[in-house]
Amino acid sequence: MSDERYEEEEISSEPDELSSEPDEIIMPNEIEQLDDEMGFLMTQVESGAKWFYWVAALSMVNTVILLVGGEISFIFGLGITQLVDGVAIVLAEDLGTAVTIAAFVFNLLTTGFVAFLGFKARNHRWAFNVGMVLYILDALLFVLFQDWLSLAFHGYVLVSLFKGLKALNKYNAMVWAQENPVEEGGQQA
Repeated sequence: MSDERYEEEEISSEPDELSSEPDEIIMPNEIEQLDDEMGFLMTQVESGAKWFYWVAALSMVNTVILLVGGEISFIFGLGITQLVDGVAIVLAEDLGTAVTIAAFVFNLLTTGFVAFLGFKARNHRWAFNVGMVLYILDALLFVLFQDWLSLAFHGYVLVSLFKGLKALNKYNAMVWAQENPVEEGGQQA
């Protein structure tokens, strides 16, 4: 046998210039899992953000019921709108319907802002943060008036808002990681 057949090829430590294979292959099922997780996170974000809409809508329902003379209200509403409604009802006896109209406009603006936070919370952490701070302040009104059931509901909504914020943070981190991959050695590409 000839020695030429068994000659060893020179092994280079340099990558093959013609190789088109990436260093790390991402399998389709890993991509699907990542997409599923990101979809789940967006569902949680939207679920948290929808609480702003519920609170705004039910606060306005409470306002309409109280300002037209109804005597019931939902525990789901904002304390500030209920307080404004109560003050307007008392003052309207002496000052007329202008107070009722002013209360309605104030509550409409307040609940409109809460709904706006719900719209923005789907993509912006600041909306969750501002909304939670304002909702905590609103909850303090229920402590003041010792409305424990409404306070408990505020607590539940705050937990739901926090879960939405937490999901948004994780979602944003995953998007950032996809857009800014880390090369071998720990440096950004």
